[in-house]
Amino acid sequence: MAIDLAALDAKIRKLQMIRQLASDPDVASLLSDIVSGNGIAAQKPQTPPVERKGVRYEVLKFVSGPTEVGQANQDRTARQITDMMERAKYDFNSKNHADTVRESLRSLEKEGLVKKVGISPEDGAALWRRTI
Repeated sequence: MAIDLAALDAKIRKLQMIRQLASDPDVASLLSDIVSGNGIAAQKPQTPPVERKGVRYEVLKFVSGPTEVGQANQDRTARQITDMMERAKYDFNSKNHADTVRESLRSLEKEGLVKKVGISPEDGAALWRRTI
């Protein structure tokens, strides 16, 4: 049985072209939208991005997140986050900044954006970490 090397080379070139196109992020998103079988791009419903405003999302910026492999995670207490925000000159509307940060952390926990990961050995306060 003879193998048609010219046809095999043509298939390889096509596959390499498809791989090159699929590695382009813009083209890859178009390819993922193609409806299988008919080749027509499906329309995705356009939903506006959730606008995250307010003190709780500012607090989220100061909570440590998942780290790279090999790095220690720096979980933080509400007091540490409050201190960092005050050093960054965040304009709190409330008088008791620490209470505001704690309430924000609880709200973020309900949204699944942060979680309690332990207790600080120094002062017994809850340690917080981002989940995203």
